[in-house]
Amino acid sequence: MLDMKYIRQNTEEVKANVQSQGVDPREIDEAIRYDEERRALIVKTEEQKQKRNEISKQVAERKRAKENADDLIQATKDVSQAMKDYDEQLRAIESKLQTLLLNIPNLVHKTVPFGESEEENIEIKTWGTPTSFEFEPKAHWDLATQLDIIDFERAAKTTGSRFAFYKRNGARLERALMQWMMDTHADEHGYTETIPPKLFMRIVWLVLVNCRNSKKTHFVLKESPTT
Repeated sequence: MLDMKYIRQNTEEVKANVQSQGVDPREIDEAIRYDEERRALIVKTEEQKQKRNEISKQVAERKRAKENADDLIQATKDVSQAMKDYDEQLRAIESKLQTLLLNIPNLVHKTVPFGESEEENIEIKTWGTPTSFEFEPKAHWDLATQLDIIDFERAAKTTGSRFAFYKRNGARLERALMQWMMDTHADEHGYTETIPPKLFMRIVWLVLVNCRNSKKTHFVLKESPTT
């Protein structure tokens, strides 16, 4: 996802780049508008916080002087309500901005040609000579289906097109390729294979872990509502 600061500082470049990918550049203008609204609401919220703090001091001073502070207390309530309203508006704007940014593609290099589909891809380099057969070779998807090592139909129902369920020797072959690549990097290219500690968010812990016994088997790095 593109950084909003980068979009603000390089607006025309970003608009031209996403347009070359078939995206309406007006989406960038819309993102900037949402961002301006978001920042304006943040400023208003901070101003209300400062105002509330100042009123709270005045309330304390009146109470020490044993003077009536009902008007200031009401003013504090009004400020708190304004802050609540601004926060709700801010969450709505941030949600719209997040949705918009998630649908704006990452930038491509300026040398990448524009094309409507993959059929317009330009071949830049080839390696080796294509193998010639004395018979008509089968497509890999037909061969995999015949051998019953990949299930395209079930994958399409589960996750959509262009995905696959590997099974039997297909799954074993996929696992073997992963292992071969890891061994090659470790043995021939100087990589050090490691298995790091496994960390996860609190929400994952709540869903997957047996809470009754988890304190005996799991460790908390930091206690907070979001971890």
